[in-house]
Amino acid sequence: MTDCIAKRIRFWRLYQTILNENDNPFKLYPAYETDGSPKHYAGINSFGEDGRKMPVLTVVYLYREKRCRICVYIENDLDTYNQLFAHKDEIEREVGMELVWKNGEKNKNTRWIKREIQFYQNDEAEWREEIEKSLPFVEKFIAAVKPYVYC
Repeated sequence: MTDCIAKRIRFWRLYQTILNENDNPFKLYPAYETDGSPKHYAGINSFGEDGRKMPVLTVVYLYREKRCRICVYIENDLDTYNQLFAHKDEIEREVGMELVWKNGEKNKNTRWIKREIQFYQNDEAEWREEIEKSLPFVEKFIAAVKPYVYC
């Protein structure tokens, strides 16, 4: 097992533990590689039977970049993105900060609405504090997009 995979396992276990300690304000649906190792992201809405339910609301653990991202990932669904974008001001007001809106910049069929949170992930002792600090933001993000995204 690589160090990266081992860290992912510890990170997602701790994240779930903290959710449990906080009366599970939302549910995580971990994503796994074909070998059973955890991926770098976990869904907040169900991925569905085909492994995805679009749009996907995720928490992304970026080990090498020392940050976590909360985002809505939309693939091949411009109508949903446009519906969310039409409510951009309202969503950002509810979240309490600006979000990054990307419309097909990396891939013409992919859209993102995201906010990245700096983590000190190389220092596992800081993970608990960082995850706990991020939970209110994640909850606000979920509440803001919930009228437009299945959660």
